[in-house]
Amino acid sequence: MNWRRRLCRGWGALCALLLLLACVPGARAAGEPVHILLVGVDGRTEEGRNRSDAILLCSFVPGSGRVVMTSFLRDLYIPIPGHGSNRLNAAYAIGGRQLLRETLQARFGLELQGSVELDFEGFPRLIDALGGVELELRADEAEHINRSCPGSALTQGKRKLNGEQALCFARIRTLDADGDFSRTLRQQAILRALLAEWRQADTGELLELAGQVMGMVSTDISPVQLLGWIFQMAPVLNRLEVSAMQIPVPGTYRFRTVRGMAVLEADWEPNIAALQRLLEKGLPCCA
Repeated sequence: MNWRRRLCRGWGALCALLLLLACVPGARAAGEPVHILLVGVDGRTEEGRNRSDAILLCSFVPGSGRVVMTSFLRDLYIPIPGHGSNRLNAAYAIGGRQLLRETLQARFGLELQGSVELDFEGFPRLIDALGGVELELRADEAEHINRSCPGSALTQGKRKLNGEQALCFARIRTLDADGDFSRTLRQQAILRALLAEWRQADTGELLELAGQVMGMVSTDISPVQLLGWIFQMAPVLNRLEVSAMQIPVPGTYRFRTVRGMAVLEADWEPNIAALQRLLEKGLPCCA
C-alpha cells in the first residue's frame, strides 16, 4: 500500500488526528478522556441558515489505543442554552459550531477539548484528493448511489467510492425504516473504513495528511496542538480499537411533533448513563 492509500480519507483522517489530542504532553491528566466534536454541514441553505447533518463525538484516552464514536441524531429534541428547546441541528443554525458544542456539553456533562467542521461541498473534494474510500455496499445502497451520482456503476460488495459517491452513501436515509439512525451508522462505517488504513502509517505520512486535511476544514484547534498529536500518533495507530453508539439509544425515545417539527424526544437519564457507561468501558485509564 503506497503513502496515498495509507492516508485516511476525509472524516476518518480528521477523526484519527483529533482523537489524539490526549497524547499531547501535559494536555490532560492521565486517564482523562478527550472529546472532539466533528460536524458535517450541509452547504445548502434553509431560510438562509446552514444545517449540521452529521454530529459525531470522538473520544480518546491517552495510551489506551481505544476510540469511542458517538453519533447524535440531528432531530434530537434538546435544550439549547439561551434558546429554549429545539432540534439539535438548530443549535448550529442559531449559533454555529460553538453553540452546538455548548449544547452537548450542557446536556451530557462533557468537557469538549475541540471541534472540527467540514461542509458537504468540501467533503467530496477531500475524499477525491486522498484517493477515495473503500466500503462494503448492499445492493440497494449501490443502486441508490448510481441514481444519485451520474456516471456511477457500483454493485454490491466491497467497492472503492469517489468523493461524490461517498457523500451519497453518508447521506442515505430512505432505504431503511429507521431513517436517520441508519444514516449515522453509514457515517460511522466511513470512519471505521478509513481508520483501518491508518494502522501502519508513520509520522511522515501523518504530516503529509495534516497538510491536506487541515487546509480544508474549519477548526478551533491550533497548529501547535495538531503537531503535538502527530508526533504521538504512530505508537497508537496499530492498536486502535473502535466502539460506537448512537444517541438516543434504543427504547429511550419517542417520535413527536413539536411546533410543526418532527422530533425525537429522549429520556435523558438513561441516555446520559448509556454514554457514560460506554466511555468508561471503551476508554479505560491508560495508567
